[in-house]
Amino acid sequence: MTFKEITEDVLERSGYTLNAGTTRERIKRLVNQHYRQLLAFSRFSGYRDGHTPLVTVAAQPLYGIPVTLQRIDQIYDPNGNNAPLAKRSKAWLRADVRANQGPGTPIVYVDYGIKPIFRFPVETGSGIWAASSAAGDTTQTVTMQSFRVDGFTYNPSATTLTGTTRVQLGTLATLVDVEKLRLSAACAGDVTFYDAAVAGNILGIIPIGRTTQLFTVLQLYPVPSSAITYLVEGQRRVEDMDNDIDEPLIPLDFHQILVLRPLIAELREVKKQLTQASEIERSELIPLEAEMAAYPIVSADNIIVPEDGRSKARIQGSNLGSWFPTGRW
Repeated sequence: MTFKEITEDVLERSGYTLNAGTTRERIKRLVNQHYRQLLAFSRFSGYRDGHTPLVTVAAQPLYGIPVTLQRIDQIYDPNGNNAPLAKRSKAWLRADVRANQGPGTPIVYVDYGIKPIFRFPVETGSGIWAASSAAGDTTQTVTMQSFRVDGFTYNPSATTLTGTTRVQLGTLATLVDVEKLRLSAACAGDVTFYDAAVAGNILGIIPIGRTTQLFTVLQLYPVPSSAITYLVEGQRRVEDMDNDIDEPLIPLDFHQILVLRPLIAELREVKKQLTQASEIERSELIPLEAEMAAYPIVSADNIIVPEDGRSKARIQGSNLGSWFPTGRW
């Protein structure tokens, strides 16, 4: 079912017309709220699994994973040439005096948390500049909240972009960290942030169509000595459906859940039809969510199902032979 079909099903079953104006917009928000809530449950979170590539750069220790992948489960070399990276804490890394020295093949990654930049300015501080990849981006402004080398905050006035020409955010050249970066409106190009007016290093990016962007910042140890392509696997952020043709990240058999959940909320909270809402929940929603919970997201490894006294296995023994415990593979 598409976002439009789900929304219109909720409208019709709630007794509204399909061109219900502000009510339609409210129902659309309600559908997205319950969509995010559904996939937040651990028993359904597997539908959010995804991956993104991470390509190392020689002598670069820090990397940023866009927070569209909001939880990292593992980082591995899909070509099998290098061992998967082990996750370690910052305390573990700081205890190793070689952590920022000799390059090599990474064996460990350390999660620095979520930030608007994926590379820190130098310890002695620097300025921060912004430029778009589209020359026409000259009306949008950038707001920044940052920290100076002495630990004080620095929040300069909004700075107007000048297309592909870099413009400095504020006037100070003693910044060591950034807390927030925000555009006043989405840009036609990617907006890139630098630590120098010319050349320098890329600190972060706000991509086309967005007004903010967050990254999960990782440090690799040892510092990479060459380019290696890893795959980062983890859990995707649930993105709201906004276009009529959008479809939810769950199997079609269970799309009706996204009709039932908003419908029940509407009947209870707006229409005050508590009995009808409870009946729909009991007879339709609970059985369907139970089926979805039992639906295998991925094929499980072969496991033995031990005899529990309720099956024919008690008589049949093991399908692997008499030397094996009673049960079925």
